[in-house]
Amino acid sequence: MAPQGTGTVRNVVFDMGGVLLRWEPEVYARNVTDNDEDAGLVLEALFKGSAWTLSDAGVFGPETVLMEACHALPERLHGAAAEALRRFPSMQAVIPEVNELGRRLKERGYGVYILSNVSSRFRSEFAPRIPLCDVADGALVSAEEHMMKPDPIIFLRFCERFGVEPVRGQHGGQLRGRRAGRYARLPLHRRHGRPGGRGGRPLLSPSARAPRGRPAVPVGAAGLCARRCEAGL
Repeated sequence: MAPQGTGTVRNVVFDMGGVLLRWEPEVYARNVTDNDEDAGLVLEALFKGSAWTLSDAGVFGPETVLMEACHALPERLHGAAAEALRRFPSMQAVIPEVNELGRRLKERGYGVYILSNVSSRFRSEFAPRIPLCDVADGALVSAEEHMMKPDPIIFLRFCERFGVEPVRGQHGGQLRGRRAGRYARLPLHRRHGRPGGRGGRPLLSPSARAPRGRPAVPVGAAGLCARRCEAGL
């Protein structure tokens, strides 16, 4: 079924953290500790440690992430770090509005995808909790591909995997405060747009075009995307 409307956008790509699921590591660290000082130590050693990024890149597994965090923590916080690592997927709250947006776009005939920097725990622990995964046409996970955003290679891999040809466009990431309306062009495009786009308006033009004229737009600002897509981009 072709998307309803007269516009050109045919596929929509969602990030996971901060878009489909909330990403609040400060809260997760506080949930497993007794005071703000200890929470700060766990936050820095675990969630902000270099091993965390390497886990998203598919280099380290959770055991190594915990080991590296414990090296930076006093022994009394080793248990808290282990608990935070084990429990944080279940502590990530679903963002229902964005998941519902994806479902509505799917019903209207749009292709719906997920592209995220996330560890190998995605399929077993995150996907079952994300409502959009029940209807999404596909998901590309950094740890499985051993590459991460914003490296242009992962965007090329995504386009190859799901049959869209990169031409030009924008990538919207996590929604956090003043960053909610900021867009940066996909690294696949040679020119890099200013945050907010031309004239200060958010950029939401097609980001990838398939040979059959099926562009995709990665989105973070879900409300704006909903209005544009449902109005028939």
